Amino acid sequence: MGYRHPNPRLVKIHRNYSIEEIARLFGLHKNTIRNWLRQGLPAIDDGRPMLILGRELSRFLQERRQRAKQSCGPGRIYCIACRHRKSRPEDGNRSGQRQKRNFELPKQAGGCSKTKGAAPDGAAKTIRR
Repeated sequence: MGYRHPNPRLVKIHRNYSIEEIARLFGLHKNTIRNWLRQGLPAIDDGRPMLILGRELSRFLQERRQRAKQSCGPGRIYCIACRHRKSRPEDGNRSGQRQKRNFELPKQAGGCSKTKGAAPDGAAKTIRR
């Protein structure tokens, strides 16, 4: 089984790869690599076997990963359950004082209805760092 985000560091940039070799390198299906070619991965030419430069493959994977990243601004968190950026709950620590070792995790972070492991009856969970 392949990884959701293939590691571009596994690619040797001074080598040419066929579709089968790339599929074997990342543990993906050959049709996945063919989809990448349709999405903009450049091949050397249209001949058979279709060859891809290692540096182009590495660049394509890095750009693909960068496009998928979602950055959060200050005071925001990324909810893994619903995959949206949420406002962080206020903790009352605005003076820059050192926070306590224990903190409370609200039942639903920023209003997320998919948060798993929430405490019952609206109570907050206490987490020890």
